[in-house]
Amino acid sequence: MSYQKDSNQRKHNRHTYVADIELIIGDQRRQSGKIVNISLGGAFIDTDPLPPFGARIKLSVTIPGVPQTCEIPCIVRWTRI
Repeated sequence: MSYQKDSNQRKHNRHTYVADIELIIGDQRRQSGKIVNISLGGAFIDTDPLPPFGARIKLSVTIPGVPQTCEIPCIVRWTRI
C-alpha cells in the first residue's frame, strides 16, 4: 500500500510512528493492525477489514516506557477505500 504525503491543511503535524496494535471493535471482536503515523488529532491505522466510519473502537497498544498495554478509546473519523 502506498501513502500520500500529508496535506498542509492539517491542524496538527503528523509524525511517523510505527507500532503493532490490536483493534477492539464492540465488546469482543479483535483484529490486528498497525499505527503508521500519529498526531495530536489522531492516528493513521493500517488494518483489514476497515471498521466503518463512526465506529467506536479501542486501540490496544504497547507504549515504550509504559509497563502495561494501553487501551485507547477512539472513533473512526476517516477511512481510505
